[in-house]
Amino acid sequence: MSTSRPQDWVKGQVPCGVEGQRPSSVSRRDTLVLTGAALAASTLPAAADVGDFNKIFAETTRGATPKLARVKLTMPELAENGNSVSTLIEVQSPMTEKDHVKTISLLAEKNPQTLMFRVHLGPRAGRARVATNVRLADTQ
Repeated sequence: MSTSRPQDWVKGQVPCGVEGQRPSSVSRRDTLVLTGAALAASTLPAAADVGDFNKIFAETTRGATPKLARVKLTMPELAENGNSVSTLIEVQSPMTEKDHVKTISLLAEKNPQTLMFRVHLGPRAGRARVATNVRLADTQ
């Protein structure tokens, strides 16, 4: 059995280890890139559909109609990077014991995760205001 020496290998290739065969034409870097791409693709969530959005919206609101005049959503119209979009949600509320915002939820119809976040508030919060960065999959 003949043994190949490192200087006999073609640059960037690894010997296949079987006598009489040429070294493999797939480099370690190519193998790592392909493996990483396959793992990344397998962990991506499936695209959300409108049925999921409507179901989650109904569960979130529990049949109540949101008072849109009191809610202000501030986001850039065009974000450079959808991985981190600054978001500010403000609700006009006196935040007293009898009249305060209990929950702020952010839903996105075109995101794989429809419910992006939910925050629970109490009267001690002082004001109903939440600022965060969110990830958007598509133009909303």
